[in-house]
Amino acid sequence: MTKSVIFMGPRGIIVKKQYFLCVFALVAFGAVCSAQNWSVGAGVMYQAVDDFDDGGATLAAHGSRIFGLPVGKLLLEAELTQTVVWPERELFNTSNVSVGFAEYSALTGGVYAAYSLKLPLGLLAKARVGATYVYSEIESCTVGNCQTEDDSSVNLSYGAALGYQITRRLSVLADWTQIEPDVFNVGALVRVHL
Repeated sequence: MTKSVIFMGPRGIIVKKQYFLCVFALVAFGAVCSAQNWSVGAGVMYQAVDDFDDGGATLAAHGSRIFGLPVGKLLLEAELTQTVVWPERELFNTSNVSVGFAEYSALTGGVYAAYSLKLPLGLLAKARVGATYVYSEIESCTVGNCQTEDDSSVNLSYGAALGYQITRRLSVLADWTQIEPDVFNVGALVRVHL
């Protein structure tokens, strides 16, 4: 059994010890990196969940350590995401009559190895693979009765991005990341190179 730590989630204080460990790992990752060759970013993502009618929205915070290669760059990345608009699906009884709804919410912490390559016209492409800790909740409400199921897991996570280098220190990316086998995020990320 895990002990809870204080974090205000979509349903109140919900997040378990694993969230604290994930945040600790991200802080430690940042502490060992110098300001040079480091980038931070934030973004808004559309969140899609299999078998859910309506998608949701996620906020993302991102940091990476950049290593130059003869061609392209290697990035060690850390990313936190939190669902802020919950994906939703309608629930039906055996007579196909709507009896309620279910909502999905997730808090994730991921670490990735990525490869980034500059393209002509200031464009850049990136692919990444890593692991993501996911704490998720599904709240189901039928005829005034609501139940919440929570789950936590570590999953293989991967993604790709296409971006544009606005200035030497500022870039924007269109990013897609599979965070669970049945959940992905796609959206925009602004990145600042320190």
